[in-house]
Amino acid sequence: MKHIFTLILILFIGSHILAQNSNRINAFYGFAYNELIRNDNLDGAPSYKGKGSTIIGITYQKTIYKSLSLETGLEYSKNKIEIIPVYYPELRKNSSKNIVTNKADIHLVTIPVYANYTFLKYFYAKAGVLIDFETNRVEYPKTDDQSGIGFGAGIGGQYTFQNFTLFVNPMIRFHAIIPNEKENHHQHITESGIKIGIAYNF
Repeated sequence: MKHIFTLILILFIGSHILAQNSNRINAFYGFAYNELIRNDNLDGAPSYKGKGSTIIGITYQKTIYKSLSLETGLEYSKNKIEIIPVYYPELRKNSSKNIVTNKADIHLVTIPVYANYTFLKYFYAKAGVLIDFETNRVEYPKTDDQSGIGFGAGIGGQYTFQNFTLFVNPMIRFHAIIPNEKENHHQHITESGIKIGIAYNF
């Protein structure tokens, strides 16, 4: 982790030297479809159904060369997950018995490090790493820790008037690709959705 933060610091010091007046503050709200998945199916394990996520954030963006900029900041997301226990045949014999599901809320604080490229004036693409910290670990219902390194990408549109920019950013995010505490068959959250926001340019 320490090396990642050092790299971020170096990149932004360098960008400050190269582009003194190309700064932007972004604030946004987003919503997404989500899933909690693992690479292998396990016999006897519960299943998980994503119930959506919400995302808010504020980031700082600086142009480093023409249409290329770097972006970092803080994002907060809340992922709702429904946990469905393994199916038992005896439940079929008595239809009055309902399978009891559990619900989990996974809260993440994320430091994104994106490279942004603007093209055709009104469009941009971005991609980079996500440094995630899960803030509400609980014993039950249990899901794997989502703290670690993830990946995010998106493509969007933007419109600037005076010092302000309105933007829309369809995106996809993968959390815990490299988890801090790796479990066997580690679960990770995926999100696909959209962010809507406003930026101030200075």
